[in-house]
Amino acid sequence: MIADTPLAPGTELGKYQVIRQLAVGGMAEIYLARSSGLAGFEKAVVLKRIRPSLGSDQKFVDMFLDEARLTASLNHPNVVQVYEVDRIGDSYFFTMEFVHGRDLTSLLGACRAKKRGLTLSLAVHIVREVAAGLHYAHDKKGRDGQPIGAVHRDVSPNNVMLTYEGAVKIVDFGIAKAAVRVTQTETGAVKGTVLYMSPEQAQGHDVDRRSDVFSLGVLLYELTTGRRPFSAPNDFAVLFKLVNESPPLPSERREGYPPELEQIVMKAMSRKPEDRFATADELRRALDEFARTHQLASSSATLGAFMRELFGEREDTAALFALPPLPAAPAPAPAPRSDETRPITPPRAAADPVVTTSVDLPIERSRAWVLGAVVALLIAAAVTWRALTPAAPTTATAPSADLPSSTPPIATREPVASSAPVPSPPPSASSAPPLVRKGETLARPQPSSTRPAPSAAASGKKWDLDSPLPP
Repeated sequence: MIADTPLAPGTELGKYQVIRQLAVGGMAEIYLARSSGLAGFEKAVVLKRIRPSLGSDQKFVDMFLDEARLTASLNHPNVVQVYEVDRIGDSYFFTMEFVHGRDLTSLLGACRAKKRGLTLSLAVHIVREVAAGLHYAHDKKGRDGQPIGAVHRDVSPNNVMLTYEGAVKIVDFGIAKAAVRVTQTETGAVKGTVLYMSPEQAQGHDVDRRSDVFSLGVLLYELTTGRRPFSAPNDFAVLFKLVNESPPLPSERREGYPPELEQIVMKAMSRKPEDRFATADELRRALDEFARTHQLASSSATLGAFMRELFGEREDTAALFALPPLPAAPAPAPAPRSDETRPITPPRAAADPVVTTSVDLPIERSRAWVLGAVVALLIAAAVTWRALTPAAPTTATAPSADLPSSTPPIATREPVASSAPVPSPPPSASSAPPLVRKGETLARPQPSSTRPAPSAAASGKKWDLDSPLPP
């Protein structure tokens, strides 16, 4: 059996050069690559190569290449473009459009990690864009004028790409049909995203575009409730529920769920194909009407802003495609410090023409003036305090006339407090802060709170359509 050895960075497959491996799936390996051309032309692509261990299965290879050639004819803003299908040696591969962004699975994971949620506007916008791409592929006609019969078969968050500019694109359209061959080679194995399968696909019946409509309804259910409609311990239990049970109503999962939206979701997820929307475009038009009725405004710009906010700054494209990584630039050598080569320093006033803070004033005269003003204010405050503070009461005893004094009396000045009343402060002093005597503590008045009382929580009976959905 041939080993699945990954391609090393720099490996060339025809005109494509591998930059690095992005992912490994059950049927293929995915690489970031680039093609070069005249005058430095470069284009980033995603190169999908059949795993070497599956290259010996000619039926699988034929089916894989047939589906790749079929989807290469699709050209729509909401479908990832397939450029070329080729073979180099024993490597079968095709190249497709590089989408600079994340898949919907990563978006939902980031929402849960950061405790964020999609708004209903963004959830409806994403599903509408996916429905537009699905309808285009379902209606695509071949050279003979007949529909090519393209069915995705794996409409799931893993295959919905969101760019940092807000574009929504479906990836791997039609490739899931070839993956069935891989599933059939393993005894008793059930592969694929069973959580989004239609009942007829889960039972192995032939499927048409209405199977994709069911999967799109599951996606809409999850994005608007924050939960998947079917949950069970394992894939087989999920398949049993999918075939035999109806999912809980969205209003049972989220209080206040709009009844109009619930009707759209449940019709798309009807177990019988004839009870669903006949086309993905019918589902899209129903969502358009719901968005108009409830005034849900969303666009690619809104989605792009949410993506950049959720994932931070997007990767630098030049660094993303660099091969090999550019070496770090050496640090500049320090300038010489000798007196012969030291530059002449201009006067300080000229060197600091802009004052950036109020502390680093370069003028020494201003510092002296400020210091003198502070000293003067302190002296004035001390004199005022001295004048307004009453002296401690003293008892003056006059010398008795009957008792001769052995020493002449010492002439002393009478205290101002005992000879004259304490002058009252002027009217303007009432607004000045109170003076504090030594050893006393000034009691500060408690500020009155002006913060309004918190309002009562909403009852939660009606869902605010602009509120974030649970992550």
